[in-house]
Amino acid sequence: MLIQISRSLRGAAGKGGHLMRKLLALTLSAPLLFAASSAFAADDTSHPGGFAAGVGQSIGGAPGLSLRYFVNEKFGLELVGNKTANTPDGGKESGALDYSIAAEYRLASTNAVTFSGYAGFGQTKVTVAGEDAGASQTIGAGVKAEYFFARGFSIFGGTGLDLVTTTNADGDAVDSSTNLFAGPNYLGTMGFSVWFK
Repeated sequence: MLIQISRSLRGAAGKGGHLMRKLLALTLSAPLLFAASSAFAADDTSHPGGFAAGVGQSIGGAPGLSLRYFVNEKFGLELVGNKTANTPDGGKESGALDYSIAAEYRLASTNAVTFSGYAGFGQTKVTVAGEDAGASQTIGAGVKAEYFFARGFSIFGGTGLDLVTTTNADGDAVDSSTNLFAGPNYLGTMGFSVWFK
């Protein structure tokens, strides 16, 4: 049952109105964020350290709020979180709390593009009618490319390998899988960041 709930939640997020609302919000907000990023623009598009906020995909999970912090121009951390809720007609309320943390190391860069390797851990906790229904834990690693439009705004995409273990409410493992492309489809993951020094 846990596997069916987990798959239905992810399927709903991938195919239903939630994804369309998120894509619409991203489409409408991206030009505004790009315009706002000009306030942070420098003479070149060198790759900042510092803090960034935006939208990204958690390791093994769904798109959510992305918070990134780079100690310097090479090494950084990313925290992604998302909470969903769903109440089908006449059914029990179900939901998921999804989060991950990943380390990123920039392997190479040009004036406006960086290529990075990343590795991290993610977890999705599923509830049904307010009760714990199980969870999935994911260890993931892969590569990411990022393009800086200006010093204050970038978009990125990545792909890799996820190792997923699903547990029931008692913490017993009930399923495990390996996902190539580190995302819900063959396109991998995408997101954007607004950078603050």
